[in-house]
Amino acid sequence: MIHPATRSIAALVVAVMSLAVGPESAGAQDARASLAAELDFFDPETRRPVRPEAGTAIGMRVSLTDVTTGRAPRGLTVAGWVRSKAPGNAGCEEAAQAFRVTAQPPVGSVDLNGILLVSLNEGASVGVIDPKLNLQSSNMIAAANLDGRPLAMAVDVRSFRAFFVNADGAGISSLSLLTGALKQHFERQPPLSDVAGGDERGIWVGRVDGHMFPFGDPDALRRVGDGAVTFRKSSEPDSPLLAAFADQGGLLVFDGATGRTVFDAPQFEPLSDLALLHDGSAITVPVSGRVARIVYPDAPGQSIDVPLGFKAGRVVASPDGRHAIAYTPGGSAAVVIDVARAEVVQPLELTDSTLAEVTFTDDAAYLLSLDGGFAGLIDLSSVSLGRGAQIRKIDLARKSAQPRSTEGLLVPLWPSPQVLAVSPETQTGWLLHDDQAVGEMPPMDSVRLRGGVPSRVAVIDRSFRETDPGVFETVALVPGGDHELVLTTGIGGMTACLDFRVRGPVDMQQADLVTLSVDAGQGHVPAGKDVEIELAFHDRAGNPIAVDRVEFLVPSLSSSWIGRMTALRAPDGKLRGRVRFPHPGPYALQPLALPEKLHLKSAVLLEVSS
Repeated sequence: MIHPATRSIAALVVAVMSLAVGPESAGAQDARASLAAELDFFDPETRRPVRPEAGTAIGMRVSLTDVTTGRAPRGLTVAGWVRSKAPGNAGCEEAAQAFRVTAQPPVGSVDLNGILLVSLNEGASVGVIDPKLNLQSSNMIAAANLDGRPLAMAVDVRSFRAFFVNADGAGISSLSLLTGALKQHFERQPPLSDVAGGDERGIWVGRVDGHMFPFGDPDALRRVGDGAVTFRKSSEPDSPLLAAFADQGGLLVFDGATGRTVFDAPQFEPLSDLALLHDGSAITVPVSGRVARIVYPDAPGQSIDVPLGFKAGRVVASPDGRHAIAYTPGGSAAVVIDVARAEVVQPLELTDSTLAEVTFTDDAAYLLSLDGGFAGLIDLSSVSLGRGAQIRKIDLARKSAQPRSTEGLLVPLWPSPQVLAVSPETQTGWLLHDDQAVGEMPPMDSVRLRGGVPSRVAVIDRSFRETDPGVFETVALVPGGDHELVLTTGIGGMTACLDFRVRGPVDMQQADLVTLSVDAGQGHVPAGKDVEIELAFHDRAGNPIAVDRVEFLVPSLSSSWIGRMTALRAPDGKLRGRVRFPHPGPYALQPLALPEKLHLKSAVLLEVSS
């Protein structure tokens, strides 16, 4: 058992954990080094150590070190969730195995995996959407109303906040994505124009007078040029670089994490837009819109012009910087630019529809046409000079009118090869993926964006992220009481539970959790034969619960085989079903549906022998 140790400044849990034991030999198990883990808590905004409080978002930091070498392990991806301490909890290893099968933590726990969507709506309301709750009556975990339609928006995973430039540039509103609490900042500053950054870049604020400053230090002004400042992130998601340009002239490319200048050109020509590449180069579109200029950081005065053949207002680049697409929101024309060749390689022209937005994944470009009711997908491997553009059309249910904002309705879901295409009038985000480049497959999954007509959507990942070697952080909202942080690094990796306590009231609104017991009759369950399995559901007190019929998903944990089993209630009141397991190994029994208000605490595991 792991016991917590507390310090006066911060709640700290130290535990020594062995790597999870799989079906391997004892020699292989002994060869594995153990890991030591520290769990501590911090304020997501100030980064100062804190004791966790109910109703307050808390930062959770897990530090892993190899006990033998004292070094941080490499190449780990950490999944985790928080569950209340209870006598009937499954063991850490069993809980981790059930998570790997279902990709879901137990009902009633605090999930620390996957993405959240932040939807800014036409009516100046904001909703935080959990896609995993999509089939429930509400998938919104936090919401707020802003005083007016904001000018700009950014999200920050470090502090788990969204930032909005208030209407008319009168300060910034910050929103806690877990509690919905709003705060006001910089109300006495000159009017603001933009906010950008997030992740590890820091948050930067632009003003209408041509200056910018880091969110944490409004007195550290830096001049960009003349006029309102606009920011652009690097096309490479992991790059810390940001670009700032002023609408009357001026361009600054800098490292958002350190503030280091890559190049500074306060007299640079006025721009309509730019796309920033990972090496600090920029593809700019001057206000004339007739050319795109490729600007290099070591020689900003020696740019290369790429004639476009039409008037463009926006430009977007691929993550590797090889391709870019110039277009105008609300127009029908676009061009694909080969950045290395510095020329247009494919012109595009939509018929009877217009472009709302363009974005890229690693291997594809996506075009969104709201009034056409579709998304277009271009496989980048098919792009070459003299070859006609091959656009796969993906219908999005129905046509929509052009929104007032045309940024943030086509959102890449890094690092997966997927994008979210938002249909404002149907309040739906359609999940598209690169495989739809073949066969024009329709979208198979969607997310309801409840709470209003979305005008912009941002994605934030709540999973543990590695901030330093062996150090993983996330932010959570945990009710009062005694809890466990369950950690796992996957099959054959680390699994452990770390105890901690949250001060404040205990959340009594818990789901009616049930447990499932399994009896396969014989001392072992053989493979390749029909086996009758007897099952029984029990409530928290251990009393049996009568269920007439349950269909189970029966996936193998050691292969890709997935079966189904239907269990019916027999005259003696017990559920019985028959299934044939194709091979030895561990399997899971996961009910596909239970009576309303009943939720299985965790999947049940079954070992099948030869």
